[in-house]
Amino acid sequence: MAVSTVQPKRRARKRLRIRGASKLALGFVVIVGLGYAFWTYGIGGYLNSMKFSPPAPGSVSLMALSPKSGYRIKIIDQIARLTAAGNGSFQASSENLGLGGGSGDDKQPSLPLNDLMGTLRGDPDSATRFVMSLNSLTAEQMDNNANDPEGGWPTVRIRWTADQIKQALGGNQALQKKLVNDLNMNLDGTPLAQVNYQSIESGIIVETPGTLKVVVNGKPLQIPVVVSRPYRPSMILSVMRDVDAHPSQNFSSDKRLGTYIQYAKATLAGKVQKENIAEALTKLIAPSGIEKYLSSAENVIDAATVVISNKQIKGATESVSSESGHPIYTLNLNLTPNGRLRLWKYSHFHHGNQLLLVSHGVAIAAPIIRTDLFSSQVTIGEMKDKNLVDDAIASINGQPLPN
Repeated sequence: MAVSTVQPKRRARKRLRIRGASKLALGFVVIVGLGYAFWTYGIGGYLNSMKFSPPAPGSVSLMALSPKSGYRIKIIDQIARLTAAGNGSFQASSENLGLGGGSGDDKQPSLPLNDLMGTLRGDPDSATRFVMSLNSLTAEQMDNNANDPEGGWPTVRIRWTADQIKQALGGNQALQKKLVNDLNMNLDGTPLAQVNYQSIESGIIVETPGTLKVVVNGKPLQIPVVVSRPYRPSMILSVMRDVDAHPSQNFSSDKRLGTYIQYAKATLAGKVQKENIAEALTKLIAPSGIEKYLSSAENVIDAATVVISNKQIKGATESVSSESGHPIYTLNLNLTPNGRLRLWKYSHFHHGNQLLLVSHGVAIAAPIIRTDLFSSQVTIGEMKDKNLVDDAIASINGQPLPN
């Protein structure tokens, strides 16, 4: 019996053919991809390999503030200001700002930029003012705060250092007598039999020392600061609130004294709880008593980066144009090789961030980083105040400031 076999037909293989136009498009995509990879990882790796310690601020500096600072850049009355962001996040304008755009007042607290720059230089006086202002503890800030529980700073300011208070609470009779007299209260919270009615509401200013951690020219430093706060015993604050609650009445010294006597009788009768004044003062002068103030200041300091300062700028010139009949100034900065690399590195990794050009503690421009800034020449435009521009140029070029 013959068996026949049928060989299966082989299927022709289909080959993928790429048309010429598709080849060109694919090649373009590959080139773009390789270019992006080189720019992102090749250039990025090169720039990342360069290690720079942030320079100390000069009279003119280009600085940046990280989003974690909780402050944003706003243009108010042609001056760039750092104001507290309502949602705690950094908000940069979408416009390319010099000092063009935005005016008027802003009710958000402003960052004390001049004192921040001084702090970054390691100056203790600037650091003290920075901590005080940042935490709304200055006399002006507290006096403008109607809800301040401490009643603001007194007109007569009797200052007590933490060491003096320690001595008074530790048994130094002379200092303890003076402290009781200045407070118009005994340290156990009982009122005095005789009071100085001319200074019933003065209280004292408590000065608590501390240290602020700051990196200056790459070196970590501990900058000494003093946090000053008004203190009045709780009964004295009650007297003040009673007086403030009757603004239409003319409270003479005798009437204030009478109000004090009313509260004194209520305290002695046990109708008002006595305050342990010695304990309250101990808490005020303790390091933990100012920890939150120092911490908030250090958070902002850590978020601030001086990208370049005077030492990284060889010279500066200005050019002028016109907009609606008004002059618009452009500041041209010539960077040193080191300054060029510093700015290139920062700009490469921070596209979309906003910088501040600070001259003598005033932010005169707030440019936005839109691309890598790798040129040795940088132009900052849309500036409207010629005096600010001239001051910056004079400082950079080592010339006397214009009158």
